[in-house]
Amino acid sequence: MQTFKVLPEGGSDSVEFNIGLRAGEVVGTAVASYSNNGYDQTQIRIMVGILPDNTINNTSVIQQKETPGLGTKMSDPKFSGQFVGIDPSKFELKVKKDGGDVDAITAATISS
Repeated sequence: MQTFKVLPEGGSDSVEFNIGLRAGEVVGTAVASYSNNGYDQTQIRIMVGILPDNTINNTSVIQQKETPGLGTKMSDPKFSGQFVGIDPSKFELKVKKDGGDVDAITAATISS
């Protein structure tokens, strides 16, 4: 495995990339990222698994303190499952009301 971190321009924390290798070939990349734009002041931290064909294999919420029953639904498969199989370069990562492709969590647009 190869690991490296990148500090995004204007970012307050690094994004971490963990590249999985088998016999010298990339089998997937796990990206640990964050958002400071949730409803609560606590960073939302997620892990996204990306396959060699650039599609999302899975997502996992690692940290959040959003409103129970609303923003906490970001961990539910109904929300997180919409990203599985998606190529992020062909997906507008904004909620639909803002012209993007993300189905927002009802009453939790900020968390979405």
